Amino acid sequence: MSPRKKTVSLDNGRTRPTRDQPGKATALLLRVIDMPAVFRFGICVLSSLMISSLLYKLTASITVDDFAHVSKSLQEPWEIVGLIAWRAVEIGLVWIMTFDSQDIWAYFIVTHLPTYHILSVFYQVRPSSTVLSLLILLCSIAFPLLPLHCLPAFVKNRRASLGHPSTIANRRILRDWLTCFYTTIAATSVFCVVQYLNLATWMAPFMFAHFESLRTISTAQSDHTRSPNCHLFFFLTMLPVGYFLCEFLFYKPIYSPPDDPEEPANREGQYLIVSLHRNTWGKLPAKTRALVSRTLILTIGVVLNTIVQVLGTFDRVDFAGSFAWGGAWAMGVLVVGAMFAWIAAVDGV
Repeated sequence: MSPRKKTVSLDNGRTRPTRDQPGKATALLLRVIDMPAVFRFGICVLSSLMISSLLYKLTASITVDDFAHVSKSLQEPWEIVGLIAWRAVEIGLVWIMTFDSQDIWAYFIVTHLPTYHILSVFYQVRPSSTVLSLLILLCSIAFPLLPLHCLPAFVKNRRASLGHPSTIANRRILRDWLTCFYTTIAATSVFCVVQYLNLATWMAPFMFAHFESLRTISTAQSDHTRSPNCHLFFFLTMLPVGYFLCEFLFYKPIYSPPDDPEEPANREGQYLIVSLHRNTWGKLPAKTRALVSRTLILTIGVVLNTIVQVLGTFDRVDFAGSFAWGGAWAMGVLVVGAMFAWIAAVDGV
C-alpha cells in the first residue's frame, strides 16, 4: 500500500501538497541516481553514441568538405566496433575514477586536443570545423555524464571538502584569480616550450614520413614559425591546455584531504609487497600521490586516445606516426606535472 500524501488545507476548502514532497524533476533525478551503476553506465554510453551520431549528421553539410581528404572510410566491422568500444572505455575510466564535472572537461579536452590540433595545423582544416567537431565530442560526453554520474560524485566530493575546512593551507590563495592566472601562464609556457622543441627538431620530418596524406609541414619548418607573432599565436592557442592542466593536475591534488594518522600496529608477518608500498608510496603526502596518479592517468590517456583516434579515423597513417604525435603531447603533460610537483612540495601549499 502506497504512503499517503501529506496535504495542507486552504481557506477555500481545497488542499495542496506540502513542500517537503520532491517535485517531478527531483523525483526523476533521485530515481536515476538510485539505479544500479551498471544500468546507468550502459545508458550513458548509448546516449553518448546517439548524441554524437545525431550532431554529426546535423552538421555534415558544414564539415564534410573539410574532412573529406582526411577521414578514413571504415569498411571493416571491427573498425567501427573498436571506436565504439573505445568510447565505452573512455567513459568507463572517468566513471571508475569518480571524476567530477571539472575533471571530465579537463580530461577529455586535453586527451582529444592532439587529434584536433593536427587537423588545423598540418591538414589545413578550417578552425571552425575543428572547433565544431570538438564541441560535438564534448557535448556527446558531457550531457549523459552530468545527470548519470557527475551529480552524485559532485555532492559526495563537496561534502568531503566541506568536512576538512581547516586541513588545507592557504585555501584562499590557491583559489585566488591571480594565482590561477600565474599557474595557467606557467603551465602553458612549459607546454609550449616542449611542443616547440619537438616541432623544431624531429617531429616534422617524422610526421611527413608516417602521415602520408599530410598537406603541409611548413608550420614546423618555415622561417615564419620562428617569428614573435607566430610564437604568440601558438601560445594563445595553447592557453586552454594550460588552464585545464592546472585544474586537473594542480588544484584538485592540492585540495586532497590529508591522510588520517595511522595507529601503530603489529606488522610481523606482513607481506613484502605491502611493506614496500607502505614505506614508499604510502610515505608520500596525499597531494603528491594524487598529483602523480593524475599525471600518469592523463599521460596514458593522451597517448592511447591519440593512437585510437588517429589510426581509426585518419587516412594513410601508421602506428608509429600516431604514437609519436601522442607521445609528444604526453611529454608536455609529464613536464608540466613535474613542475606542479615541484610547486606542491613548497611548505604551506
